[in-house]
Amino acid sequence: MEILSVLEFLGASATIAGSFLISRGKGDKFLYLGFISFLTANSLMFAFAGGIGMISLQIQMVAFFILGIPVITSTKMFERNRGKTYLYLIVAFSVSMILFSVVRTEELNYSYTYIEIITAIMAVIGSYIMKYDNRDIKTIGFMLFFIADLIYIFISVEKGLVFFGIQSVFFLYTSVSGIKNELKGDSFIYWIKNPFFIQSKSF
Repeated sequence: MEILSVLEFLGASATIAGSFLISRGKGDKFLYLGFISFLTANSLMFAFAGGIGMISLQIQMVAFFILGIPVITSTKMFERNRGKTYLYLIVAFSVSMILFSVVRTEELNYSYTYIEIITAIMAVIGSYIMKYDNRDIKTIGFMLFFIADLIYIFISVEKGLVFFGIQSVFFLYTSVSGIKNELKGDSFIYWIKNPFFIQSKSF
């Protein structure tokens, strides 16, 4: 298996693990471990995206990495593992740069489409607002994930990205699971009709 396929597979696996953990919504530990998995995936997928010339995905991975750090540092698990977490972040960043230098080629032309940029923005916003402890904000975040990954499925088919496509399909499930968990049995249809009861104190 080529190195790009390995990176795609490992990145997709780590992303699926992270998505599964945070969609459980069962406390601080799941959020911490979920975003640690996400940062692992971001490092791998940054190199992969660079190797295939998909600059929109590469920028998205950088944004995810930066936005994921405040979420991790806001958890109690971080307070108990501060030194190890900082060491991990340094190692993850270093590995990402090393892998990118290995897979990058001088002849590769970076390309993007507007739909890829829009999809990346939706995914980044969804990730960012996960830090707010408010069910309505998080529900919106999961909805953005769902829409973004639905689009990524079509992009994966177009570009022949098998593992990335599988990851996106799995994200549809975790997004729905996350929404159900946040609403805690309340009707999604009712929430859609009445979504603007976000408490400002949660900010």
